[in-house]
Amino acid sequence: MARLLRYIDQAVCEFFQESESASREVTMSLHIEQREREGIIILDLKGPLTLGHGDLELRDRLPALHQSGKVNIVLNLKDVSEIDSTGLGTLVFGLARLRKAGGRLALLNLNRSHLELFLLTRLAIAFEFFEDEQDAVNSFFPDRVLKPYDILRFVEHYDDGKLDHGTSSEASANILSPEVRSQKRATLARNLVRGFRPS
Repeated sequence: MARLLRYIDQAVCEFFQESESASREVTMSLHIEQREREGIIILDLKGPLTLGHGDLELRDRLPALHQSGKVNIVLNLKDVSEIDSTGLGTLVFGLARLRKAGGRLALLNLNRSHLELFLLTRLAIAFEFFEDEQDAVNSFFPDRVLKPYDILRFVEHYDDGKLDHGTSSEASANILSPEVRSQKRATLARNLVRGFRPS
């Protein structure tokens, strides 16, 4: 855990170094609607999570929740139109702060491009992803059955798709023998644990 927090702290510095020195231009704002489910705060985000109003809105909201004692939070990204490096840095910042306070941050309803960004930046291993809201809420209760997002399967299909650009990921996956798929899956698992995107 300490090693992961150091990695997150380093990522925070890297992501915010550029944004702190850049001038901020007002862009379409990020709308945040707050609700609660079984004591867990859910923030529904709508709009761009990018340099400008988007990252500032979330950077202000997360510390405010933390100060009020709310440290278990789900971010619903279903209606987030765009995430850039500054927006991703804001998520990393929130994750680090909540974990240090003994809480957690779960991410819900990421689309393919968003998830690819987490893979490209090697941050997929740091976050918890969910496709279903109830599953995300259940993750905060140790006695409940969990169904986290199968990011390994996503990476596997993503990697398979690069084998043959003229073939869909599903079709190319069917070409591989069970032995090769098993080896690839083990390699992908090791890469994710190390925090690296597969080459």
